[in-house]
Amino acid sequence: MNEEEVLVEEDKEEEEEEEEEEEEEEEEEERVEIDEVEIINVVRSAPPVIKTSRTEVRTEVREMPTETKMDTRYFGELLAEVYRKNCDIHSCISEHVSKIRGQKHHLDPSNDYKVEKEEVEALLPKGASELTRQQIRYLLQTRLTADKSMRLLLSTFSSLREELIHMTEDMMRLESEKEGLERDLSFKSDQARQYDSRWRPSETTTDSYRYSDPPPLSLKETSFTQRSLESQLMTTKSSDSSRDFKLKEMEAG
Repeated sequence: MNEEEVLVEEDKEEEEEEEEEEEEEEEEEERVEIDEVEIINVVRSAPPVIKTSRTEVRTEVREMPTETKMDTRYFGELLAEVYRKNCDIHSCISEHVSKIRGQKHHLDPSNDYKVEKEEVEALLPKGASELTRQQIRYLLQTRLTADKSMRLLLSTFSSLREELIHMTEDMMRLESEKEGLERDLSFKSDQARQYDSRWRPSETTTDSYRYSDPPPLSLKETSFTQRSLESQLMTTKSSDSSRDFKLKEMEAG
């Protein structure tokens, strides 16, 4: 073989080597691209991150207190006690009213009791137990007794108001009469003094004139009238004081 052929073969070998290297580089580039694409696909297709929170629900079972039921017998006794107290209050009011007015609001208590009993029995529900009927009976009787007490007090206050009005009018009339009597008494006293000054003996009068007959009868009449007016004035003052005392006693009562 000559040198030219050797050179040609070497060139061919070099070209083949270069081609192989280029092919290897291309394969590597393709592999790198494939790997990148796979990585991108893996990243894209990765499942989303799900955040889960854990909450605990605690259920507490509380024991409810059992409701205590009222004893029906105790409730009935309590109603009976309230009814008795109400009756005592009504009796006390009636007693004091009778002292003030001289008579009670109801003249026939037995008749009132019969009417109240009929009213109460008519209002009781039918078909209820005897215990329930008795409790309702106590309540109705208590209401009727309270109503009687209220009417008794209102009637008493109304009558007292009328009596006070009449007594006030009487006081005004007596006051005017008292002023008239005082004026008459003052006038009569002035007349008596004037008449006495006329008939009084002077110092220059003789003894015979000094021991003369008594004054005329008109002077005695004047003195008697004066004493009568004074007596009437004292009577008027006594009547006023007694009425004042009665008014204070009624206000205190």
